[in-house]
Amino acid sequence: MKINFTNKQYAKLIRMAYIAEWVINSNNIYEDRDKDYDDLLKYIMSFVKDFGMEKMIDKSDGEIDPSRLLEEETRSFLDEYDEEFEKYGLSRVQVSN
Repeated sequence: MKINFTNKQYAKLIRMAYIAEWVINSNNIYEDRDKDYDDLLKYIMSFVKDFGMEKMIDKSDGEIDPSRLLEEETRSFLDEYDEEFEKYGLSRVQVSN
């Protein structure tokens, strides 16, 4: 299977994947992190060169990690999530099947 993305779609995908991984793993110590989500995020980020978005990752330690730019671009979403969750807790969470 092959999935094609425009540059704009890929940029949104990488931000969405980073936010999702952060929500899932942010409160876990390293040993308790869900490695499958870490690995999926790294896999998605491994295609940045194909989309000319190398600025979205940091490979300074030999690993593919989110860059400071990616963290800054997603910070407002994560802050809003934290504020809403702190204010309303699970009462604002809607689950549908």
